[in-house]
Amino acid sequence: MHLEVVGIGDPPLPKGAPQLVLQLLAGTLTPEEAEAIQQAVAEMRRIDWEIWEKTEGELEPVMRESWRGRLKGLYVITDPQLGGGHLTGARAALQGGARIIQLRDKAATTRQLIEYAQALRALTHDYDALLIINDRLDVAMAVGADGVHLGQDDMPVPLARRVAGDALIIGVSAETVEEAIRAEAEGADYLGVGPMFATATKPDAGAPIGPERLRQIKQRVSIPVFGIGGITLENARQVLQAGADGICVISAVLGAPDPAEAAHHFAQML
Repeated sequence: MHLEVVGIGDPPLPKGAPQLVLQLLAGTLTPEEAEAIQQAVAEMRRIDWEIWEKTEGELEPVMRESWRGRLKGLYVITDPQLGGGHLTGARAALQGGARIIQLRDKAATTRQLIEYAQALRALTHDYDALLIINDRLDVAMAVGADGVHLGQDDMPVPLARRVAGDALIIGVSAETVEEAIRAEAEGADYLGVGPMFATATKPDAGAPIGPERLRQIKQRVSIPVFGIGGITLENARQVLQAGADGICVISAVLGAPDPAEAAHHFAQML
C-alpha cells in the first residue's frame, strides 16, 4: 500500500488523522477508511494544482525580476581554443569571480554543444552563477540553462519568447540605439552592446562603436546593458563609466597566463 508522507511545514492533519495513520501502518483500516484517505489526498492534489495554475502567471514576472538583479558583473564567454577549453576556462573564470558564463562554439556539433552545456550547467550551479547559451535556444532549453543569447541574425526575440516562455533569460546583441530599443520592446532581458573596441576574437564583429554609444543606449533602455568587444583591464573603466551594468570578455580572461587571476582583477572593478 502506498503511503502519502506528511512533512514538516505541511498543513496539519484533520482531526482523527493520526489514529488513521497508525491504523494504516498496522494494516487495520477498513475499506471505507482507506477510500476516505485516498479521496482526501486526491482533493489536496486538486487544490494544489489550482493554486499553481492561478499563481504561475504571477510568479514568472517575479522570477524575471530576480534574474535582473543577477544580470551584472563579469560575464565570460568561453572559447574552445582559449583557457584550456570550455570547461577549464569557465572554471578558472568562476574561481576568479565571473558571475555569468556563456557557452559559445560555432564549430561544435549539436551533440558536442549539449555535452559542453551539461558540464557547464553543473559547474555554474556549484558557483551560483548563470549559464547562457549562444544562439541555440534548443540547447539552452534541453540542458536547463538560465538563458540564451541571440544576435541580430538569430531567432527573433518574440519567437524565442513564444517557445521558451518567461522561464528563460534572453539576451540580445545591439550596436545601435534603435536595435537596443527594439530588443527591449520585444522582450529581451539584457543587451550585449559592442564592439566597444577593436577585437580579434570575434571576426564578424563590426567597427568599434565605443563607450559613448553604450552611454546613449543606457539612457534609452531600462534592462541591463553589458559592454562587449576588445575590453581589457586597461580600458574596462571607460565602459563602466559609460554606465555598463557589466562587461563581457573572452581573450582578456581566457587568453591570460592565469585566467583566474585575470578574472579576479576584472571582478574587483565591478
